[in-house]
Amino acid sequence: MKKLKMVCLLTFATVALSACTIKKPPQNLAIKPQGTYDFKTVGIKVESSLPKNAKFNLLFKDDDTKKVIYETTIKTDENGTANKKILLDTKNKNLT
Repeated sequence: MKKLKMVCLLTFATVALSACTIKKPPQNLAIKPQGTYDFKTVGIKVESSLPKNAKFNLLFKDDDTKKVIYETTIKTDENGTANKKILLDTKNKNLT
């Protein structure tokens, strides 16, 4: 019976300690995207309150065919900003 109590106590302590190490997401999240566009390139700049190495997924879809024509992931730096310049020939397509 003593062994059972000890195992239960150790299990409870392990679960309690592992729950304390889970990071909470930011409560006041601020994201400010900016972009530039011409017929050959798309520039994306994101300023945020996110920590370093937070990820943003970028997708460009053709509105007519609904197919993804470009997909990438960018990460934030120490200041929470991310920049990406994409060479993308749109060929008069409507993109989302």
